[in-house]
Amino acid sequence: MARCAFKYPAILWYKGPYCELDENGEVVVKAYTEEESPLRRLLLKSRLFKRWHYRVTKADVGLFIKTVKKSKELFEQKYDGKFLVLFWDGDDRFSRQVLEELRKENIKVFLISEVLGLHFKEKEFDRKYTISEDGHPNGPANTLIAEYLLAKLGSGN
Repeated sequence: MARCAFKYPAILWYKGPYCELDENGEVVVKAYTEEESPLRRLLLKSRLFKRWHYRVTKADVGLFIKTVKKSKELFEQKYDGKFLVLFWDGDDRFSRQVLEELRKENIKVFLISEVLGLHFKEKEFDRKYTISEDGHPNGPANTLIAEYLLAKLGSGN
């Protein structure tokens, strides 16, 4: 959700596309063109400012849901295939809301907690399934994800 709303620390070096809602509430993709101001760069050194600046809001959740729905539409039009979501679920209200909304839209959702057998907020998760100091999934996590999806998709689920 944070990445979709372009509220992610990597925006300091990543100047790629991001999504917004237009005046009609439709998802549009835009190119990031702003230059970082010296004041913003200074403020982003503050842990407190970053916590406030990068927080996910209810509007960000709405943007994320609409972006996934739009992605589903585009995928199905272009590929005539089945759109699936691998969701890094959490126990926060936004994650529960997203999951509920995706399921209402009949989007097939696989929960990472089911795939890996651990919730990402459990202490053991980082040690077992993420790259140290990075947070992205490591080799064992990617292997389990691939095996899980192959088993589920191979069985027609």
